[in-house]
Amino acid sequence: MIPVLLKDLSPCEQLRPYVRKHQVFRFIFNKAVMPHVKFHTPRPEHCITFYVRDTQKFSYLNSTAIHTYPRCVINGIYTVPLYRYGGNDFLAIRVVLQPATLYRLLKLPVGELTNKFLDAEDIWGNDVRSVSQRLNELDDLSQMVLVIEAFLGCQIKKTKRYAHPIDKVPEYILNSKNDASLDWLADQSCLSKRQFIRKFEERIGISAKKFERIIHSDQTGKQISNVEVSLSPKQMGPAPHSHKQLDELMYVLEGTATVMIGKEIYEVEAGGWNFRPRGIIHSFWNASDKPLRFIDFFFNQNFEDYLEDLFHKIIPDMVKNNLNPTSPEIAKRIEVLDKKFGVTWFNNERQAIVDKYVLNG
Repeated sequence: MIPVLLKDLSPCEQLRPYVRKHQVFRFIFNKAVMPHVKFHTPRPEHCITFYVRDTQKFSYLNSTAIHTYPRCVINGIYTVPLYRYGGNDFLAIRVVLQPATLYRLLKLPVGELTNKFLDAEDIWGNDVRSVSQRLNELDDLSQMVLVIEAFLGCQIKKTKRYAHPIDKVPEYILNSKNDASLDWLADQSCLSKRQFIRKFEERIGISAKKFERIIHSDQTGKQISNVEVSLSPKQMGPAPHSHKQLDELMYVLEGTATVMIGKEIYEVEAGGWNFRPRGIIHSFWNASDKPLRFIDFFFNQNFEDYLEDLFHKIIPDMVKNNLNPTSPEIAKRIEVLDKKFGVTWFNNERQAIVDKYVLNG
């Protein structure tokens, strides 16, 4: 094989309902040279990866521990970044599965594989061990792919989990340029909204909303994201804060936003824009007696992940356990999240704004 190769291959016709593509990664480095560490961002993929030559190592973003992958790895969707370390003689063939294939192949909840992996030998034993050995003996890529596809075909024939209309939903989300509502997706799956949410997470491992967000982040290189925000009349927004890396751009859809940037105050009416650069203390609120609705665009950072963790994980846990933001467990989680995303809060400045504009806290 040639020493450097990055290539996507289409699966054989029989496997296309189950496999999106094969990805080949081939690098040969001089043994005196240390291969580069690669930073991998989350992607909306379930994969089976064969490491044909040197094994690959990895570490999580906030950990110094380095782990070694087995010869064949089954992994769920990663929602967190990883560092990966290749070998000097590196050849990996990654089978990127159709979104629901992994659920049909395995006899365990796919959610257990989110941000994790399995040694394929723990699932398929000698069958996959023989495939790994055979791949190591070959030097022709086309023959390697044939061996892998024959193995996958056998495993798919053994599966006893059948397809469901919901299995087409993640494929639709992957390939569609238009966002669809949860109600519409549930209706297309012949399910109630509650059934849809449960079955989607059961088969994919994460929520439909998070799956869609990872797709958007992957498409934009994690450089752009956005959320729609609503504030009731006389409602305070977040406490004054600053971002180390993030720039924000507001577009007001309805009402009037009052925005603080440094020591300046701006009134932004419907149809207006407001830019809040990194490193400057800022906040916003609704000082009017009418509802406020706007879109916030985030640049240089996937800030949707911050909001997801804060509002859909930390705060629900706080409410459920009758805690408050100063409770040690909650405060620590918020501190870790703020550090990860470079957010600094100036909570002591919040009450003065509430008092001056007669806002609800």
